[in-house]
Amino acid sequence: MSVTLDVHDMPEGLSIRVTEPKKTGRILLMIVTGIVAGYVVYRMPFAPPIPRWLVEGLLAIGLLTSVIAALRGCDVQLRVTNLDLVSSGHAPEGYRASTIPRVDVFRF
Repeated sequence: MSVTLDVHDMPEGLSIRVTEPKKTGRILLMIVTGIVAGYVVYRMPFAPPIPRWLVEGLLAIGLLTSVIAALRGCDVQLRVTNLDLVSSGHAPEGYRASTIPRVDVFRF
């Protein structure tokens, strides 16, 4: 998949935006793998039903969160001004939007 990088010079600062479309092939692979894993756990003859249901529930929750994160794709923007660095948007792998004052950058 291709990643799009847009850089704009604006009067109040610089804007950098990174976007990546959703990964349809990866989503389908996650769904198929989740279904197969759930079926294997369901068909285990030696496991009692309650732990099987617990494992299947955890598999379902993990699968749903992964699919939802992959469906959103990636869209992150960084704005650089004279006073601070501001990042916003969403990315699937632990990204958090933040504001960093320029004073903190100079202390590094």
